[in-house]
Amino acid sequence: MVSGGSTDDRGEYRIFNLKPGEYYLKATETGERWAGVTTMSGGDWQLIHELGSSFAPIYYPGVLQLDLAQTITISAGEEAQADFAMRKIKMVEVAGRVIGPDGGPASRAYVQLSQTSVDDWGGELSASVDNSGEFSTRGVPPGSYFISAQMHEKDKRYSTRQKLEVGEAKIDSLMLSLGGGATIHGRMRTASGGPLPSGRGNAALQPVNEDEIGGFRWTEINKDGTFEFNGVADGGYTLRAYIEQGWFAKSAHLGSEDVLQNGVQVEGGALKGSLDIVVSDEGAQIEGSVTDSDKNQPLAGVQVRARLDPETDYNRERSPQATTDQNGQFVLKDVPPGKYKVSARMPKSSPDGPAIKSEAVPVALGDRDHKVTDFKLTVPKSE
Repeated sequence: MVSGGSTDDRGEYRIFNLKPGEYYLKATETGERWAGVTTMSGGDWQLIHELGSSFAPIYYPGVLQLDLAQTITISAGEEAQADFAMRKIKMVEVAGRVIGPDGGPASRAYVQLSQTSVDDWGGELSASVDNSGEFSTRGVPPGSYFISAQMHEKDKRYSTRQKLEVGEAKIDSLMLSLGGGATIHGRMRTASGGPLPSGRGNAALQPVNEDEIGGFRWTEINKDGTFEFNGVADGGYTLRAYIEQGWFAKSAHLGSEDVLQNGVQVEGGALKGSLDIVVSDEGAQIEGSVTDSDKNQPLAGVQVRARLDPETDYNRERSPQATTDQNGQFVLKDVPPGKYKVSARMPKSSPDGPAIKSEAVPVALGDRDHKVTDFKLTVPKSE
């Protein structure tokens, strides 16, 4: 969370010292009435609810899910206003038991419940496990969740995760069994068949659900290109490959599965096949300009982004972006070959201002392709 504040007896609040930028705004009842903001990239905020009928956390301008929320743009010295209408929903209890890898109670485990729909900030609920391995998480709103448990013991990490649907009835018989996680073997090689740049690189697995406790995994690539991920918990992961500047993962397959498109999926502490990553330095380039459609003048500070087509949860971060300079020019370098939809977007000057963006332009790229794409934006006279 970036900042927050409590409401007074009239339900009014003020949040101070915000830097210029775009923010999400969320209000929740936590004993005190509370409102807070976070940047578009997210943050951390622990929420505690009581059982029974309670006010549901709500996002500006009055929605229950972050993916439906609107951002608020704050300029230097500006004061913005956002009003909320809270809704009452029934909160329930989720309880169960965690079993350790030896079959006994996992008394040192930690349990977390997180939403599946969006990478929410402050939407997670957690619970500790008692000496008998039992846990209870109170104040859970109805919805779709991932429930996960983890435990560290000496040099080993044990974890598990499963999907959970929560309705209006108490859940009190969950059983979570901890395992050591999967071991993933693989090899990184160049598309040309030559040696890796600088002799090596590294790779990482990032949970799609970033609220997952300790799910991130990182490994160095050996000189012969081999690597190994250890203790990978159940769940879906985005693969990231780090080499020298100008290099990128051209393809990655786990058996016949396209990992760059569909991610790495671990179920039951296991998966089949080895991970084959092909890297290349033959990236493409997209460049162009953004101008005012009426005045034909260059527009600076416009965000241009190339999204993979189709876009998935596992390739979204492989979408390069750039901002136009004072001459309205932009360049996207080292773009992996593939099909993209390229668009231009101007940040809002006020929360109620119109969204100024272009239609997405399809662009197909091959190795070392050089494409030029220009955009014209219609800017209201008040801008």
